Order: sequence, then C-alpha cells, then structure tokens
Amino acid sequence: MNLTPNGVESTGIEPVKHFCHSQANPKCDSPRARGYGHGVQWRFEGSYIPFAETSSERAATCDPRPSILERYPDKHAYQAAIVAAAKALAEQGLMLEEDIQRCADAAADWGRPRHTVTLLPISHHLSRYARYVLTSPSSTTEGEKTMIIEVRTYTLQPGTMAEAEKRFGEALPGREKHSKLAAFWHSEIGPLNQIIHVWAYDSFEHRADVRAAASKEPGWPPAIREFMVSQQSEVFTPAPFSPPLTPRQIGPFFEIRQYTLTAGSIPGLIERWSEKIEGRQKFSPLVAGMYTEFGALNKWVHIWAYKDAAERFSVRAAASAGGQWPARNPPGVVVKQETALVVAAPFSPIR
Repeated sequence: MNLTPNGVESTGIEPVKHFCHSQANPKCDSPRARGYGHGVQWRFEGSYIPFAETSSERAATCDPRPSILERYPDKHAYQAAIVAAAKALAEQGLMLEEDIQRCADAAADWGRPRHTVTLLPISHHLSRYARYVLTSPSSTTEGEKTMIIEVRTYTLQPGTMAEAEKRFGEALPGREKHSKLAAFWHSEIGPLNQIIHVWAYDSFEHRADVRAAASKEPGWPPAIREFMVSQQSEVFTPAPFSPPLTPRQIGPFFEIRQYTLTAGSIPGLIERWSEKIEGRQKFSPLVAGMYTEFGALNKWVHIWAYKDAAERFSVRAAASAGGQWPARNPPGVVVKQETALVVAAPFSPIR
C-alpha cells in the first residue's frame, strides 16, 4: 500500500479532488488513512447519477453504463445483490444490522419509488451536451420505444373557437409533413373557450427538429394569434399501459382527468393502476395515461373516450359497481383533482 503525503491510500491513481473551505481545515481535500487525523470524522456527503433502468432509457439518455435490467436477470437477483452488499457493510461496522432489512425492503421493487437524475438532450444543436433534469422513474419497459407526448392548450376569446378550429384544420396538412397530429379537441364542460392539440414525439430532440422544420412551412403556425388569450404546453411520459396514439374513432366525447399528487407518488399510482386498468377498459377505451415531465410537475392525466355524456355516467357507475375501480390511492397521495369534457374536431385522428 502506498500513501500520498497527506495520508491517502493510493495504488498509483490520485483520488478525485474534494473541495472545502481551506481555512476551516487545510488538509480536508481527501480522506485520510489510519494514523492520520485520528479521531477526526470525515464529512459524510456526496452525490451520484443512478443507472438507467432499461436499455431503451440508457440509449435515450446516452448513458454508456449497462442499465439495471441488463445487470440483473430479475428483481430477486437485484434484491439479493443489495442484501449481500448491506451485510458486507454491516460486517465492516459501516451499517447497523437492523438496517439490512430496510435495504432489502427498499430493493424489493427495484428500489422504487425514487427520483432519478436523467440526462436529456436540450435540442438538435446542443445534442452533444445534456442537462440534469429531476424526473420520476421511467415508465418504459424492455423493448419499448421511448416517447413523449406534448399537450398544447390554447385559451381563446369568447366566440372565436369555431373560426380558430377551422383555420387550424386548414393549416394542418403543411404541419403534418413533419409529424402527425394525435388528437384535437375543444372544451365543452370545464374551462371554456379552449382548443387542445396533442402531438407525439420520439424524444425532445425530435420535437425540436420537427417544430423548427414546421415553422418554415407556409401557413404554419395557423393564423389564430388574434384570438389568443393564453397558451400552455405540457410534456408527458406515457405509462406502460397507455395505448399508442394511433387514429381511432372511439368518441367523439372525451374526458380529461388531471390529478396532482404528492412528490414521488407517481410510480406507486402506476403500479396500482397496472393491476386494474385492464378491467376498467372493458367499459370504455383509455386514450392515454401519462405523467408530466415538463409543466406542472407531479401531475397524472388520464383520458377516456365516450359516445356521449350519458354513456360517461353509465360507464363510470358500472365500472365502480364491482368494487374493482377506481384503483384506490392511499390517503393524502392525491392533493387535487380536475376534469374537463371535450369534443373532437372533424380532422382529429382520435375522434
């Protein structure tokens, strides 16, 4: 074993520099070996970037390290590795025995719930770089293609919605040369004078490329600025059970339900919904189940299709009659609920 002048155990590679206030302790730039600074506890702090959970997430975030699913065959192997590491720490006196079981419990579902720090490209011209974005765990599973969904909501002046919708439809063919519209609705019950258009993208970089190219098309964006009161854009990640946003005639009446949850609660909600969503869809089709990545955070949005308002009431009554729906959340998880009923435009692919 080699020692550097300040007492650091070394095998020929100088450790990463730790920074602190030098006036407080001139020698606090790195941990010390036995016999150096005896009795002085080294500060307990640090940070890390977690592994991606799936290979698709790893590819999307340009992370060269193997994902968790690529490192372990199943959750039992993952949990066993965590327990083995915890026991080794306890044997070295670095962990309490009673904390071993806590580690095992936390790893029982791949360590969820937690937040991850994910590297996401900023735009097409900054693709060599990345920024850290605090997100909920990825909802993708092995073999799935990463996708984001943008929901743009425009609030219009009273009495202008029909004309705005008409102009949007007329300008749409130029825009769809670059990516297809998923859905277009206007509000019927809830916040009034709103049009809502939904777009799916492969990634944030794909979104930036498409919007840049579409802005060069004659007639796009549509000439509706004179009607605008406000604009809102939110970007969502679909849950694993959320169906693809392919053209379907399943409406024309749609309910958009939005739940604001306490921080860190989205993974648990998705797990509870995964167990019951198949039964709920026997009564009416799910259009989307998704959570926010950008916009108002900790928001869960689910959209359902109905033939009319009467069917909505009958379906909801029938779905809850057996006690299997809704998928109940623990008290205090949902802090706010909103709903809106919207109607599809004639040119909406989902209508």
